[in-house]
Amino acid sequence: MDISLEIKSTRSLTSEEKSLWTELIAESNFGSIAIDWCEALVDARPPGFEIHYLQVFDGNRPVALVIVHVLRRLDLAGYMGKVARILFDFIGMSGWRPTLVDLAFIEIPLAQTCGILCSSKTEVDAFAVAKQARAFISKEFSCDILCLKSLPHAPGEAAFASLGMLSTDFLARMSLPLEGLSSFPEYVATLRPRVRTAIRSNKRTFLEAGGSIEACENPTDQDFEAIGARYLETCAFHAERGEMAVPIAYGKEFFSHLFAKAPAEKRRVFLARLHGEIIGFALVVDSGKSLYFTHCGLDYARAIPSRAYFNLYYALIDYAISGSYETVELGTLAYETKKKLGGQPRPTRYYFEVRRPLLSALANFVASNFRTQSGSELSSSVSPGKPK
Repeated sequence: MDISLEIKSTRSLTSEEKSLWTELIAESNFGSIAIDWCEALVDARPPGFEIHYLQVFDGNRPVALVIVHVLRRLDLAGYMGKVARILFDFIGMSGWRPTLVDLAFIEIPLAQTCGILCSSKTEVDAFAVAKQARAFISKEFSCDILCLKSLPHAPGEAAFASLGMLSTDFLARMSLPLEGLSSFPEYVATLRPRVRTAIRSNKRTFLEAGGSIEACENPTDQDFEAIGARYLETCAFHAERGEMAVPIAYGKEFFSHLFAKAPAEKRRVFLARLHGEIIGFALVVDSGKSLYFTHCGLDYARAIPSRAYFNLYYALIDYAISGSYETVELGTLAYETKKKLGGQPRPTRYYFEVRRPLLSALANFVASNFRTQSGSELSSSVSPGKPK
């Protein structure tokens, strides 16, 4: 028999609530940085974006924090094939846009991580938390589709799998194990000979081109301007190639907001410079035993020939080993590069509940497109310069 949990839903947390939950969920995936991360994203004011915190209690005991983000009027046509996008664009000329939907995600936005964060201080029935959070959202939230992104054995996986929800495989996450390694040369020695040779060559090319990498704790305003420019260039690069867009249209301001919110020891940005000018960056955040590589931005015209892109990987891996992290979470895409560096795929699955019958067919169509994304099978041939 399920236990009865109390759920308190808020759009923000008080300083006391934030301190409490940050301590309780620190050992969950992304838990120690999750609230700062969400607050920074809210401060960046993406259009149609909302954050909701579901504080879950068993009596007086706080047992879990469920992070829900809502996207209002997201156009599903952008996540279908080219022919389908053209068709719905034509239909939209009549003023009717059936692909515009409101979606609620039980997921930490932009972190590719389940939003169910259980307390490490008390015994928690994760199955009950997930099941009752889903029921609460279904009753209290105005949305067309409810989604949960999950990894195998993550909180919520068993509950959502048992409730007959639609599901689809999604882009696999790559994880680089580092436990037991004490130096970058020791790590390199574990790789294949051809990869070791490529690392030496890429490092030499970068240095000869006048390149350097800085692990920056406190970027200047000028640095943030360059980071924002590289981020926008990367977005444009992918848009020109018709690749799947990030559904949250956050601006370059997110980066400065994150550094203002999060403790210094929880975030770093690696700046790749060519003759002193920033031509690329890699953003990483700390969450316990894992280092999360969350963003990469490049000036492609200079970053690819100089091998700055690869040197950003080498620098953050070196940093992770020196900091005794057990894993680096490398995110999705650029699979070939990450596999060569020792990354291992972690399958990801979406569960979703469709509220409007008309949307069921569209949701299944979008899901089938996710299943055919080459990256989800790790079989695509990815160009060396393609960012994560």
